[in-house]
Amino acid sequence: MSKEIEKTVSVSEAPRGALSVKRANIFFLWYAVLMIGLGSVKIPGLPMTWVALIYYIPLLVVASLLCRKEGKTILTAYGFHRVKPLTILLTIVLCMATHSISHLISSLTNLLFPSFFESASRKMLGGSFFVNFIGVAIIPAFFEEFVLRGGMLNSYSGTGRLRASVLLTAFLFGLMHMNPTQFFYAFAIGIVLGLLFVLTGSIWPGILFHFLNNGMAPISMVLEERFGTDFVQKYIFPFSRGLSDLKSALVTITAAVVGLVIVVLCLRGIARCEGSREKLRLCVRGGGTASLVTLPLIIAIVLMCLMTAAVTYSMIMSLASVPA
Repeated sequence: MSKEIEKTVSVSEAPRGALSVKRANIFFLWYAVLMIGLGSVKIPGLPMTWVALIYYIPLLVVASLLCRKEGKTILTAYGFHRVKPLTILLTIVLCMATHSISHLISSLTNLLFPSFFESASRKMLGGSFFVNFIGVAIIPAFFEEFVLRGGMLNSYSGTGRLRASVLLTAFLFGLMHMNPTQFFYAFAIGIVLGLLFVLTGSIWPGILFHFLNNGMAPISMVLEERFGTDFVQKYIFPFSRGLSDLKSALVTITAAVVGLVIVVLCLRGIARCEGSREKLRLCVRGGGTASLVTLPLIIAIVLMCLMTAAVTYSMIMSLASVPA
């Protein structure tokens, strides 16, 4: 039975009417060009956290045109499929568990890179909670899953190279944040989101996960304003104190270890619920020889790396210009 399923997963046609690998990579190149070209455009009255809509909306047109070229619908090509209610519940638990892991990775990353990216992100969250929540939780949750897991991973998984597909899209997910501080924990979260998509074949659980994860930022800011940072770090997110002292480090590391165990159990539960345990094994084992990387993807990666370097340099220079 295992060999039969592996053979089915390894066929060249992507599952459920997804795009071909070639067009999926062209789609990502369009995403990179639009994000770099239009990401800095400012429209009077448009909140900073909503700027992504400037390039995401035309990206939907590109997605529709690519689907038309292959005779597929956008719903099937980008993974808009139903999942079972238990999967939704396990996804919520999965997100909460992953949050402690990402905090540990972020704390370790801050030892290597300045944390001014986090400060810059907080400056973007000025204004009303409602506006910030839409810009930080809803817009990225939908569109980033639409691009990475729906457009890219849905296509890649049809090659049978499930492990490579998850890792590559996780790398792209880290890269699309365009700063070294966020890259590492975004890469880790991208692995979890990739596995979640492979096991369900749907972007809806990933959108829910992404929504809950991103929504914690504006919510925690409101809580900090009302109750103070110490209260939030002590009673609500005790693992968010990072590695500042021995006690905080022990709490952060312990929470991450417990979170990792829960993540594994949740993924196994989702695989059992969705009948995709064999896919989970294939993700762990790896295999397959089909190529996932084409010239458009290479160009997109180079453009994003250059943009990341430019953004990093700009942030360092602006930090250096601030009087001590």
